[in-house]
Amino acid sequence: MDLAGGQLNAQVVEQAIDNLNKAISSVDVSGLLLVREDLQAEMAIMAPTDTPLRNRLNRIQGNGKAHA
Repeated sequence: MDLAGGQLNAQVVEQAIDNLNKAISSVDVSGLLLVREDLQAEMAIMAPTDTPLRNRLNRIQGNGKAHA
């Protein structure tokens, strides 16, 4: 790879990062009231939880504390 191509790629990456930072900082989420809820009961109504395939799959604990 030549030096000019590497510098061009670095400039493209820097520009993409700048665009992402602008997009992130321009979005106001303070009024959205984002909270975690325990949706276990609602999910049990929507989808059966006693399926053999689901019981065979490995599941990992999430980072929320809504359902222990």
